[in-house]
Amino acid sequence: MHSVFISDIHIKSSRGKGTEVFLSFCRNPNVKKAKNVYFLGDIFDLLIGEHKNYIRDYAFFFNEIINFLAEGKTVTFIEGNHDFHFEKTIKRYIRKKSKNWQNFFYYKNSIEIKSGHKKILICHGYEVDYDNKYFKRWYKIYSSKFMYILSSYILPYFIIKKLGDWASSNSKKRGQKVFNYDEMKQKYIRGANDLLEEKMVDIVVAGHTHIPAHKKYSNGKLYVNNGFPKRDLLYIAFDGEEFSLNSLN
Repeated sequence: MHSVFISDIHIKSSRGKGTEVFLSFCRNPNVKKAKNVYFLGDIFDLLIGEHKNYIRDYAFFFNEIINFLAEGKTVTFIEGNHDFHFEKTIKRYIRKKSKNWQNFFYYKNSIEIKSGHKKILICHGYEVDYDNKYFKRWYKIYSSKFMYILSSYILPYFIIKKLGDWASSNSKKRGQKVFNYDEMKQKYIRGANDLLEEKMVDIVVAGHTHIPAHKKYSNGKLYVNNGFPKRDLLYIAFDGEEFSLNSLN
């Protein structure tokens, strides 16, 4: 296996469904064989700012990253909208614990890679839903330098945890009232098509939407999304030629 991808696990604590899914992914035989592991954001339900407490509370996550690096893998983390602004914390820890720290990469935004003649956009996935005006306003706030300073150096860790739990709860309540799965699936497929054309790429690999997709368009371009792993138990695999949605079972 050449590369594997997963997003939107939404780990809340060291126990629970999210942690089970994460460990199931890390210990999956195909993942173990992969050269490159990509975490596409929202791996955590809330992880914001440069706080050492995250290393203590989510030691299992950081240890699996160290294990992957020890196995000679390249590990890439792309920020989501639930986990961001902790680049210094994770890089400092990995540099201290792994001799292969150069093989860990952290990105705030999407990245583009090439495989053969194909261009592949790898992103968290809010780009697929970029006509969402509410999210666009929120994105400007949370990605700002002000939010970085506020979350890293002004708000204490326990306050961030409480605010995050409250925001997550409210978000889920709002989503349950208005979310129509079939309508949103088609909307995201259209959005991914627009993104493919806008970025002039052949493949978009994404998360964020919580709706799995393996959509090949009439022009041969492809959109792949692992959905919501707690429910769908899926991750994305790339063997160097084809992308697939694989089961965690």
